[in-house]
Amino acid sequence: MSLSTKISSSTKTSSEFWNRSAAGYAKKPIADEEAYTQTLDRVRAHLSVSDKVLEVGCGTGTTALRLSPFAEHILATDLSHEMIRIARQKAEAQKVNNVEFRESTLDDAALPLTSFDTVMAFNVLHLVPDVSPALGRIHELLKPGGWFISKTPCVGASLIRHIIPVLRLFGQAPPVIYLTPTVLLDQTKAVGFSIGETSHHPAKSHNFFVAARKSDGR
Repeated sequence: MSLSTKISSSTKTSSEFWNRSAAGYAKKPIADEEAYTQTLDRVRAHLSVSDKVLEVGCGTGTTALRLSPFAEHILATDLSHEMIRIARQKAEAQKVNNVEFRESTLDDAALPLTSFDTVMAFNVLHLVPDVSPALGRIHELLKPGGWFISKTPCVGASLIRHIIPVLRLFGQAPPVIYLTPTVLLDQTKAVGFSIGETSHHPAKSHNFFVAARKSDGR
């Protein structure tokens, strides 16, 4: 099954969940500001003010807006129109002009190949229908030498994975796949990335940060 088919078959369920959750999600404070700041610091280390950046799964836009001074342009996408609506309101209120918010998914044909210096995906990869083709698509969208930067809850070896199905029964969680850091790194390398750095934010958590680079020659 193609990435496009898999995304299309799951988008309705996921978008309905995130549309319902958007208002509450926007009101929640960042759970761990120190870890979040650490993540932003590591992202900025790989950005240039001349970069064209794509963010996949931008939610209500907080990360894209905070990183806006460090890139030329950020295209921030999400499958939830309610998330995008709130993100646009934030951008207008903050007078940020170099971030474009768009309702979109990775299979969007309007996303031009080999056109982004950096692709970012935070708290997203465990929510896609199939990680490997999603990573392959991201690889296609990046320019040679570009960076893919992600942070992903890797709960494949955690007791949390037994709680999520219960939450889903009550509509309190979206569909989730259970990754481990090893599996995620193996799949990232398998599509052609080289791993630049990895870490956990916060330390000893399930939140696995990866900066991976596309080869200059591909």
